[in-house]
Amino acid sequence: MVSYKDKKVINLLSLKYNFSFEEALKYIEEFEKNKKRQSVEYNGMELLFAILLKYPEVNDVPSLWLLLENDTSVTSNISFNTTDDFKSYVEDLQRKKQLVNKYIVNFRKNAHLLPALSAIEKVYLSGKKNKHDEIDSINKGLGKKEAKADVYIKLLSGEFVGFSVKQSKSATKSNYSVQKMFGTETDHKLTETRHKFLNENGIVDFQKSQRSKVNELFYPKNTNNPYWDEVKKQITENKKTLSTKIVSYLYSATVPYDMYEFDGENIYKLNKVVNADSVVFEEHTPYYYDSKGKLRRAAKLFYRLEVEDKKFRVEVRWKGDVYNSSPQFQLHEE
Repeated sequence: MVSYKDKKVINLLSLKYNFSFEEALKYIEEFEKNKKRQSVEYNGMELLFAILLKYPEVNDVPSLWLLLENDTSVTSNISFNTTDDFKSYVEDLQRKKQLVNKYIVNFRKNAHLLPALSAIEKVYLSGKKNKHDEIDSINKGLGKKEAKADVYIKLLSGEFVGFSVKQSKSATKSNYSVQKMFGTETDHKLTETRHKFLNENGIVDFQKSQRSKVNELFYPKNTNNPYWDEVKKQITENKKTLSTKIVSYLYSATVPYDMYEFDGENIYKLNKVVNADSVVFEEHTPYYYDSKGKLRRAAKLFYRLEVEDKKFRVEVRWKGDVYNSSPQFQLHEE
């Protein structure tokens, strides 16, 4: 089903480029696909972070854009996955100009918390899908949840340091598949429960046009939801193991090199092994309500994770396709 907004765009494309309906629709689909891929794979703030590591002279917006005009300087000093990546990162950075100045100021204010930047031999911008052999080597034996750095540096000493780069403090700290965290047997059981529940409500596959109907089945007000009941049960029964895994991933406990996180405001050293007995992981009723005390219309479960002096809002939610995928544990720092 074509939305009213898409119909308007189709009419404009038809007038400007003489596109047929099918050609215009394909153009829109490709545009949306590329926009989504760029926003995920080429976060311009990761490029900015890599530049700030390598170029101490970049202290404000004018000095950044002046540097970016000389793309050969950047691409010769920062290793990208492919030669085409630089352009995509810059395009995304240009879309986020309003974030740049504060990002630079906050980084420079906290840079003293990092290893000596003058000792950098090489900077790698790996993003979410690393293609550097040296980075694969240092991450050998680690899973994707553990090897989560977006930018790496190799020091003159030969040591590596990883950086998880967030666009802002409100950015999601994690995207962990809920069902996979429980193991294969429970994963299959939960999938069967979800499909049965959806089928009984007339949903037999993923249709974008049915998203509102599907979401409503998982709203908090719908207390007759066997899938959510089973997820809650599994979380309760596996709470200790589950929270230990999540905290280990969150703090890069198993990573053999130094790991840091920059959230656009502060820099944190990770690599922490947390005492499991000190971790609190519970469903948190207040999160289900908005600031006016009304129950949220959100297809989510809400938990709170407390780790030492930090609290995280944990949302159990989907990113799109409810029928064919598991929800995720998405963490946000309070």
